[in-house]
Amino acid sequence: MDILSELFAAFSMQFVNALCDNSGADFGQRMQVIQNASNEMICQMIRAALSTLDDTLAKQASAEGEWMVLRKAERELETSFGCIRFWRR
Repeated sequence: MDILSELFAAFSMQFVNALCDNSGADFGQRMQVIQNASNEMICQMIRAALSTLDDTLAKQASAEGEWMVLRKAERELETSFGCIRFWRR
């Protein structure tokens, strides 16, 4: 199963649980749970896309002999969906 399928399956479960939960939460609280789950899913999708892009660029550059990887550093981006932490070369 690829990462997007896994992320969507996890989000779907949280979505259904938020709507069908019998905890007494009102509609606004349920929507907040769904909003938080969707923001987390989007952050994870962006993290996965950035990682894939970094790997692709590194392989392409090293194959062509244009660049040499000196280090890999952790980066952090603040977005409207939340904080995204990822590693890049």
